[in-house]
Amino acid sequence: MHGFFTISDYAFSPDGKIVAFGFANFIWLYDLSRPERLLRKIPVVKRPIELCWSPDGKSLLYVISESNEPLEPSSAQTGLPHSLHWVDKEGKEDLITLREEKGIRNLQWLKGQDVFCISRGNLWKVTLCL
Repeated sequence: MHGFFTISDYAFSPDGKIVAFGFANFIWLYDLSRPERLLRKIPVVKRPIELCWSPDGKSLLYVISESNEPLEPSSAQTGLPHSLHWVDKEGKEDLITLREEKGIRNLQWLKGQDVFCISRGNLWKVTLCL
């Protein structure tokens, strides 16, 4: 069975040179100086519904839905709970960093290991231990 997927989220690297797309069960990286050529395709646990670059541009955070609800292939699974994953931009590691029953959205990685997100209607600060 073939399905059509749409881009679920995208994020620009801090230096503005690379764009990351969440599509199917991959993070697709394109160098903006040569956007016609795929830089890298990183396999991930499930379809990313949100992406966020590290401030140094060496890794990404992504959020997935852990829901088993059957959804149409063209829509991102956003059912709760969500989990937050960290992956090296080379695709060398993929680590779960947080699981939240009430969802994770609006990621902002400001500096160091501090990430901010919204969950349960509140702003949360998460310190990553990588």
